[in-house]
Amino acid sequence: MFAKSEVNGENTNIVFSYLRRNSRLHNESSGNSRVVPWNFTKFLMRPDKPGNEIAYYNPRVELRNLQRVIEDLMAEK
Repeated sequence: MFAKSEVNGENTNIVFSYLRRNSRLHNESSGNSRVVPWNFTKFLMRPDKPGNEIAYYNPRVELRNLQRVIEDLMAEK
């Protein structure tokens, strides 16, 4: 995942395809997913809870603003 990869379009990396399809970027009724708008987009998922929606945060959300969310998720374990 450290190599450059496509996040939108025909050659989308399978990881980003999964993230888009399982986050609020996906429109269930149309079956389409919106594009990842910029490279500072963030996705937060819990691998220990399969089937849960992946949280999407737009590029304007700063990482420090997610600290509490991440700490709360870690405390649930």
